[in-house]
Amino acid sequence: MQAWAGCAITAPPVQAAPRATYEGVPVPPQFHDALARVMRVARLPAGVRVELVGSHRVHSASVHASGTIRLSSRLWREGHALDAEEAAAVIAHEVAHRNCRT
Repeated sequence: MQAWAGCAITAPPVQAAPRATYEGVPVPPQFHDALARVMRVARLPAGVRVELVGSHRVHSASVHASGTIRLSSRLWREGHALDAEEAAAVIAHEVAHRNCRT
């Protein structure tokens, strides 16, 4: 039994879930256009190439150390679709996260 801050931890260790696999979903043109705009001013570490991957399984957007940005199809579905400026903001945000990694 382990203790943390005076509390006993009696639960058994949890096995990590297997890594999720992502099916590729086509990413709409406004996101590719946004990526092109952002990459004109982004300063990524040498060797990092940004790639957009669409998925129905992720819930928003995330970036991996490799530079792959996973985008939820929720970002472009009818009724909730981001416009070109919002798409650029999402891409820039994720590129900034990638730039902050060491």
